[in-house]
Amino acid sequence: MSRSVLGAWIVVMGLFGSGVAHAFPDYPERVPHGVAQGCILCHASAAGGDARNAFGLRFAANGYVWNAALARHDSDGDFWTNGQELGDPFGTWTPGTTPPSAYRANPGQPGSVPANFNLCGNSAYNDCTASGFGGTCTDTYNGSGRWVCGCSPGWTGTHATFGTRNGHRRTTSHNFTTSGARDRYAIVSLLSRGCWDVDECANNPSICGPGSCSNLEGTYRCNCNSGYRAPATGGTCANVDECAETPSICGVGSCDDLPGSYSCTCPMGYTFDGVTCVVNNACVAGTHNCSPNAACTPDGDSGWTCACHPGYSGDGRICTNINECLRRPPVCGAGTCRDLPGTYACTCPTGYRAPATGGTCVDIDECNEMPGVCGVGMCVNLAGSYTCNCPLGYAFEGGTCEDIDECATSPCGPGSCVENHPPPGYRCACNLGYEFNGVTCVDVDECLNPELSLCSLNADCENLVGSHRCICRTGYQGDGRDCVDVDECLDPELNECDVNARCINDVGSYRCECRSGWEGSGVTCDDVDECARGTHGCRIDERCVNRIGAPNECVCPPGTTREGEACVRSCGDGRRTPGEACDNGPDDGDGCSSTCEVEPGWACAHPDPEGPSVCTQTCGDGLVNETEECDTGDARSDTEPDACRTTCRLASCGDGVVDSEEECDEGVANSDTVPGACRTSCRRAYCGDGVVDDGEVCDDGSGVCTSCAPPDAGGLPDGGVEPTPDDEGGCGCRVVGKAPASSATWWLLAPLALLAWRRARRPRR
Repeated sequence: MSRSVLGAWIVVMGLFGSGVAHAFPDYPERVPHGVAQGCILCHASAAGGDARNAFGLRFAANGYVWNAALARHDSDGDFWTNGQELGDPFGTWTPGTTPPSAYRANPGQPGSVPANFNLCGNSAYNDCTASGFGGTCTDTYNGSGRWVCGCSPGWTGTHATFGTRNGHRRTTSHNFTTSGARDRYAIVSLLSRGCWDVDECANNPSICGPGSCSNLEGTYRCNCNSGYRAPATGGTCANVDECAETPSICGVGSCDDLPGSYSCTCPMGYTFDGVTCVVNNACVAGTHNCSPNAACTPDGDSGWTCACHPGYSGDGRICTNINECLRRPPVCGAGTCRDLPGTYACTCPTGYRAPATGGTCVDIDECNEMPGVCGVGMCVNLAGSYTCNCPLGYAFEGGTCEDIDECATSPCGPGSCVENHPPPGYRCACNLGYEFNGVTCVDVDECLNPELSLCSLNADCENLVGSHRCICRTGYQGDGRDCVDVDECLDPELNECDVNARCINDVGSYRCECRSGWEGSGVTCDDVDECARGTHGCRIDERCVNRIGAPNECVCPPGTTREGEACVRSCGDGRRTPGEACDNGPDDGDGCSSTCEVEPGWACAHPDPEGPSVCTQTCGDGLVNETEECDTGDARSDTEPDACRTTCRLASCGDGVVDSEEECDEGVANSDTVPGACRTSCRRAYCGDGVVDDGEVCDDGSGVCTSCAPPDAGGLPDGGVEPTPDDEGGCGCRVVGKAPASSATWWLLAPLALLAWRRARRPRR
């Protein structure tokens, strides 16, 4: 008798024996509140022994097993499910434990029903809100057992179209249908439903304005750009008025609020460094410590140097008057000296003259005394006299310059010559961009005269022949006459700052600074990984978790929990912690293994976060859960080829059944070393598998037929190999210590060889 037939016979006999022992078994311990309510649950009378009522019949037909199918059934047709009346509407109660809610009515008696029972008042009777993910329950049917599941703001879904959410169950209420001449409810099956979060960020990408949006369960959060701020959740990014929040932010300057930033207008000698007004010219700002008799010179961004004025000596902070009259040779030459604060004065003899202060006695310059003495020429002073250097076209005659016809030689170049009338001299009417230098027309270098070039202070002037152009310097833009600072930080293509750096605009330039939690040049910023550097400060029993751009965290490894400062193993304590799929105690075989993994063929729920996992065996219910490879319900078989096995595992090599694509399968007897055995790959023994099988004298394990000895060495044909006329027979081998077999011996063994050859040639199933 096969094992499957024997098992079926045992089951039948067991059921038969059970029926003989109990004509009307109740099994009250298998029904929620069954022990307290007694036989009245299954029979018409409390004493029992009479005919079963509607619930008793359904309970018996269900194999005396309380489960979700029996719980959601309305046995007595009173519009209330068996589970609602017995306080376990979802059939999750386990015999021997306390039911999740109180007994409400007898499920086998139509007249025994809960009165005005609002199911929304107890989460054990509805699962609209059990997930905690935005579900709401509404009873608008006056306690008739109906309710509506909805979603809170920030969540979406309806009780008819909920999607699965973390395995939390959703149950619809009754739907009205018509049966015969009266209205009643039809019970709706238990479904896996729930509310899912509305992704405000995906629905409205610009919801945060100048910032990025992070979706949260039931709401969202805005991660605002610098200079903007939003509420902790919801809202949008609004400009921060730094000037109003910090009135003294600019120091000595005035503050101007900008979108996402601000700017400081600073007085002379100060500049805006991106934060406040700082001194950039102490000499102009008046913050230096130079002597009143010294000159202040800026040095660097905010430094300065002091140098005493001429006529004084000292370190610049203290300057003392110098008496120039004591110098040798005398500073006044032929005159007499008189000392003054910081200078001196000379009293000169006749024919000489000196400035009011400083200088020395010099000859009187007649050229200055008699302006125009040379006419169009240049007067040159001489000791006691002068001479005239006349320009082109003039000659020095009679103590002045006389005109000659200069236009005859076309002296003007890019212009026209006009003879002065009356003489002397001539003039040139120069073309645009040229000027008359007194001799000819020469190019005007407009760059030497800002009033001509009109270039911006932030531009470079380039002189051209007869013209010029203004070019804004790097970091500025404009037409050259007006150049404004380019804010490189506003355009990512103009700056090279890393995404994790802050761009700071400077006048004519910019700079990059890595944000907190990052390090680098600003052009490149790398996360500060405390875990990799060993600066995390975690204990040896903790695991360091690096957070990008933020300080690390020290967490307990999966399967452990924190007690005080230490991480201790928590698997088996009946409370699921991070890293555990389930936890209902230390034993195997109850759905949750001793390593806190869900065992194959089981599903575990966690109705109480503080309590143990509730595991239910699911293999055989026709649904494939995450711990099963297959589940065909009653069609599972351990003998049918390619069938789903009774363990809810797919058919596989080694299960003792020859499935498709398998040549053989002897279960645990499969072997890669036993001669003639079915191999662990579910292939028959073959030549080249490395095992000397029946009919083989050798096998080199190559997987193909190769000679183990030269063909002329004699030997026997290898089992499963077709001999050829040109060799001693396939994988022919010489038997060590024996002479080559004669032809007569070969023919004696020929039938054995032929049998082995046919075996190898047999088609594979």
